[in-house]
Amino acid sequence: MPQIRLTTWLLLAAVSFPIAGQTPKIEGPMPAKDGETCVICNTRLTTDDKAFLVDGQRICVMSAMEAMFLEDPMTYVAKYRPEGMMFSAQAQSSTLPDLYLFLGIYVLLGLVFGGLCAHVAVQKGLRPWTWFFAGFLLSAVGYVMLLAKPAAAPPGSVPAGLKKVPLTREVAACPACGASNHPSAVTCSGCGATLAPTAPSEVAAVRHQSN
Repeated sequence: MPQIRLTTWLLLAAVSFPIAGQTPKIEGPMPAKDGETCVICNTRLTTDDKAFLVDGQRICVMSAMEAMFLEDPMTYVAKYRPEGMMFSAQAQSSTLPDLYLFLGIYVLLGLVFGGLCAHVAVQKGLRPWTWFFAGFLLSAVGYVMLLAKPAAAPPGSVPAGLKKVPLTREVAACPACGASNHPSAVTCSGCGATLAPTAPSEVAAVRHQSN
């Protein structure tokens, strides 16, 4: 694939080189014919106007625009050549690359704000996919709308669409501070008070079986 792309670029450069880099052969001026069109302003010409042969191709201009034509003749000659549509200055200044750049930035911002919206939506107990697309399409506007929206689930609860991991044993409350501890804990994780275990430790059971 890289070799194919390189070959393609070399071919394009070879085709465009005669237009961009070659010095044209200009013959004239000579009288224009009645009814011919000016290459600059598309005005109908008379025999008082001028005509030139540029690399053998007849190009006509108004007498008042002769100096303008001679400053950069290939810009106007390209209008009459098929390859000029691809490689002329007019084609290079097309707004199409700007459109691609805008779409790329839009998609990038959409993905960023879509991910942020989905993350916040889960925390608020809202539908993450709905808010992902809201953030993707509306970017910062969708994110601000989500921040202003009240949560659908109280803090600490399991958001809709998610499942809570089941516990193997009921937690035991510390008699001193009320903190939740595993029933096999010997010290409180909140205040460090000594606890009386109400269930055997799974770790101790595994060690006993291994021995």
